[in-house]
Amino acid sequence: MCGIAGVASRQAHTLLRPEVVRMALHRLGHRGPDGTETYHCAQGVFGAVRLAMNGLESAAVALKENGGKLSLFYNGEIYNQRELRAELAEHGVRFSTTNDGEIILHLYKLAGLAMLDRLDGMFSFALVDEDKGETIIARDRFGIKPLYYHYDDSHGQLFFGSELKVIRCLTERAPEIDRVSVASYLHLRFIPAPFSIYQNIRKLEPGCYLRLNREGLRREKYVLASRDRVDARRTQQSLSGELDDRLRDAVAEMLHCETEIGSFLSGGIDSTLVVQHATRLNAGHKAFSVGYKQATIADETEQAKKSALALGTDHRVTLMSSDDCLTQQLKQSSWYLDEPVLSTVSLPTFELSRFSRQFVKGVLAGDGSDEIFMGYNYLYDLRHELGEHQLLERYIAKIGWLRPAIGSQVAKEYFAFDPFDTVLLPSDDPWEAIRSFEVNYRLPDYHLHRVDRLSMAHSLEVRIPYLHKSIYDFAFSFSARDLIEKFPRKAILRGISAGGAIDHLLQKKKMPFTSPYADWLHGPLKEYAEYLFFQSTVGESLGIDLTQLGRVVNLSELSNHLNSTEIWGFFSLFNWAQVTDESTPSFGLRHG
Repeated sequence: MCGIAGVASRQAHTLLRPEVVRMALHRLGHRGPDGTETYHCAQGVFGAVRLAMNGLESAAVALKENGGKLSLFYNGEIYNQRELRAELAEHGVRFSTTNDGEIILHLYKLAGLAMLDRLDGMFSFALVDEDKGETIIARDRFGIKPLYYHYDDSHGQLFFGSELKVIRCLTERAPEIDRVSVASYLHLRFIPAPFSIYQNIRKLEPGCYLRLNREGLRREKYVLASRDRVDARRTQQSLSGELDDRLRDAVAEMLHCETEIGSFLSGGIDSTLVVQHATRLNAGHKAFSVGYKQATIADETEQAKKSALALGTDHRVTLMSSDDCLTQQLKQSSWYLDEPVLSTVSLPTFELSRFSRQFVKGVLAGDGSDEIFMGYNYLYDLRHELGEHQLLERYIAKIGWLRPAIGSQVAKEYFAFDPFDTVLLPSDDPWEAIRSFEVNYRLPDYHLHRVDRLSMAHSLEVRIPYLHKSIYDFAFSFSARDLIEKFPRKAILRGISAGGAIDHLLQKKKMPFTSPYADWLHGPLKEYAEYLFFQSTVGESLGIDLTQLGRVVNLSELSNHLNSTEIWGFFSLFNWAQVTDESTPSFGLRHG
């Protein structure tokens, strides 16, 4: 697991500055405290930082082949590396390291870019082919690992990096905020790829690659949707059994590592099923949960303790307190997030990652199942309320946070914007359109964005078993409509636990992972919130009418859930702008 950064040139021998890339890599030190390397050639300057998970004996960060003419700068983990390594050995390949990145180089030599569809894992990488005069940057099919870029067409230069702050460092200029992206945040809680919060800086979409050569820059998508459909005659018990086998195999692959891997454990079924398999495969498996010292309905640690006891897991809990440190932690987490994301669980994710890293270098997490199996409560609410009448419009209202009546007063220019204008969705079935949005946009740019940035802030790798290709293909063998109507509320997944040690979860109503954010706003964060709303100029700089906002959103009315959500939404946006305005590399955690 690493972070990457670089500047690639369309024309050989363009004047580049290696020291700028080294400075950018310094900004990524939290992603890779175990090694740093840069490489300067005719095509550009490239570099990576490394968090060693496999190949511990290898000190190399950059990997090379063809007499040094083929180089890889790599961020990620290939889960099917043992299978691919065996296949390559049959083709006469001799490996010089146990680093899984070496597999990518040898696959590329054999199959070119067709090899991308063989990789099951999470990754972003830059591959420099000096013989062809090409640089390729690519991202995994789910967008688990990030990759940002800026292309300067006039100079033929491609700037890229694992985090947005890297692009700002490489280009050596302050970018302008993209107002369309602010509108996306106000409507959706996040900014969908390919856009970022800044003009002319893009996120590479999941399952895509960029190829830069003398002819210019070309973007291609290498992942095609699964078309196979499940046999409609199979019973739910049979389907649950197959999914259980696939999940077991996915967990086993992700536990295969030269360093210890633990798990995040909430009170829900998704993470608990992952921990169940991990504990069966590895006695003494460690699971980590986060709770709150003050009693709150947001705390799921008691449920997690009950599941851990039933499974025989080594369970460890950290409790957050409502104290003055929250403001500093909020600023730190925002610095790592890079972009505004309206999440009520950024702070607990940040703390859970910090705590877990004291014991392990990597964890498994239960993210992804609600998207691929259509498991969120609001999806069933949509179906039962008004059927399919204006389904997409009602869906956006469900996942949004700002009431149009308020948004049209405080952010007029943004509420003339249609959030679907920036995304591509299938039009044949509204449920397929919703699943496409959940999987291709909301999952990578909202959920996985938060998980990656806030875990890597503490040099902790997070692996996602539900996004193993085998499980994804299984989920997409069902139509979205079937998952809503025939197998509601993840019935196939829930069937795995029936009659087992964690059967108690079947009687538990699905609850979202959340935090006592309204209490924080009324307590330890109140002074900072009042500063951002009433003294700072960041709101006005973003085009928010603070006078109108003060009339329609009252900081003292936190007992109203809608009001507290909207306060948190603007508070999160203003905090991001304040932290960015302060230009605070000092907020970065120190890694000795």
